[in-house]
Amino acid sequence: MLAQSYMGQKNYKKALVFLLTAQETAKQDPSINLLIGQCLIALGDFKQAKGYYDLVLKSNPHNGEANFNQGLIAMVLGEPFEGYFKNAEKYDKLYFDKEQGKLSDIEKFIQIRKEKQDK
Repeated sequence: MLAQSYMGQKNYKKALVFLLTAQETAKQDPSINLLIGQCLIALGDFKQAKGYYDLVLKSNPHNGEANFNQGLIAMVLGEPFEGYFKNAEKYDKLYFDKEQGKLSDIEKFIQIRKEKQDK
């Protein structure tokens, strides 16, 4: 609960500390791993977030939120992502529709990063 409170305040570093502590006793808990992944995305640590979403999807491959966020991570990391978005839409259409605006934000981020690398 403390972690979610800190997440609501956008204090992701503090939330992450509490989540990692909780995860020590429940390493395979998908709800904890999902929140850790969210914090890591918010902090820009996509590679590490990927590992936590892998854990969530291993225990529940039908988790729409985890599929969607794993798709975002794959986009950023230049990996195949279409399957994740298809699964997200299939398993949680409401979440997919609500979060779809993030896709254009990520595409802009990738384009800006690519332009900087090309210079």
